[in-house]
Amino acid sequence: MAGRKSDFTLTKLDDLFSTQEQRDEEKLSKIRDIPLTEIDDFPDHPFKVRDDEDMAQLIESIKERGVITPATVRQKEDGRYELISGHRRKRACELAGFDTLRCEVVELNRDEATILMVESNYQRSHFNSPLVNIFQQFGNKICKANISVNLISAVATFFAH
Repeated sequence: MAGRKSDFTLTKLDDLFSTQEQRDEEKLSKIRDIPLTEIDDFPDHPFKVRDDEDMAQLIESIKERGVITPATVRQKEDGRYELISGHRRKRACELAGFDTLRCEVVELNRDEATILMVESNYQRSHFNSPLVNIFQQFGNKICKANISVNLISAVATFFAH
């Protein structure tokens, strides 16, 4: 009997005094505007953030449209946040004079955070191909010329095949 596992679990006290909606909300990822002063860079982050022409373009984009894709952070024991992905967005917000960065707060241990940090940089580096640069240039021209959605769809379909 001592080696037998039980499927019996007790309800947590917090669950007894909360609604299902509150419990579901707590399970969802939290997206918040976090003060830049509360976000620490990932320790020994191996990727360089450069203040180059791409950064200048990112700053202008963030000034015009805000941060479209939230950075990813995890909360540390001291209540501060550790930046997992979004180091360029954070730097661009600093240079643009913003006080906060839109972030998704996730619960990860150190190993999981390291894997996510490396994977997000790997995906971004593979996203920056010559074809993507062509689309970025085309996208800038679309915005300036107000080209129709039908033309954009036709071009996207052409490149997808």
